[in-house]
Amino acid sequence: MYQGMPLPTKEPIEFLTVQEARLLLQAITEPRDKAIVLLFLTTGIFMQELAELTLASIDWKQKQLLITGKRPRQLPLPDLAYDALFVWSKERVNTTTDIVFLTTKGALNGLSERSIDHLIRKYAAKANITYKILYNDAVAMTGGQAAEGQIDPARITRQLQAEGVEKILLVSDDPSRWTGNPELAQGVTIHHRDHM
Repeated sequence: MYQGMPLPTKEPIEFLTVQEARLLLQAITEPRDKAIVLLFLTTGIFMQELAELTLASIDWKQKQLLITGKRPRQLPLPDLAYDALFVWSKERVNTTTDIVFLTTKGALNGLSERSIDHLIRKYAAKANITYKILYNDAVAMTGGQAAEGQIDPARITRQLQAEGVEKILLVSDDPSRWTGNPELAQGVTIHHRDHM
C-alpha cells in the first residue's frame, strides 16, 4: 500500500426495492418480457448472458440455467422465473434458432443487449421507477481519454424522452451550463448535485 494515498472507493450499488420490483412486474404485459425481467430479478444473470441464452441451456428438470462463456456456472431458477420462462417457451415461435428471447415483430432474431435494456427501461418508465444515469466524458482506465461517439447529457435526455420517460432531472455540479440549453429534451429540470 502506498503511504498517504487514499484507497479507491466504489459507489454503492443501488438495487430495486421489493415495491419497485412489484411495480415493474405489474407494468409488464408480454410473456417474453416478464420472463426476461424475472430472470434479471431472481438469478443474477448478466445482460450479455441473457441475450445469448439458448434453449439448450435451460435444464427444465433441475430448474436451472447452464451458463457458458466467460463465467460458466449453473443458475437456479426460482419458481416465478421458471414459470414465466415456461410460459414464454410455449408462446415462442418455433424456429431454427436456439436463442430463447426473440424479436416479436419483423424478422425473427435474437434480442440484442440494447433491445433488452430498452424494454426494461420502457417498463420502468411505465412503473414510475427512477433510474440514475451517470455521464462521464472520459473513458475509465485510459488516462482520461475523451469518450468516443456522439453521446452527451442533452442527447441522453432526448433518448430517454423518446423511450417514454416522463420526468427527467439533469443533475450537475454546474447547473448554469445546462440552463436554457435548447439541446435538452423538453421539460427537463436542472438541479445542482448537492441537492441529490
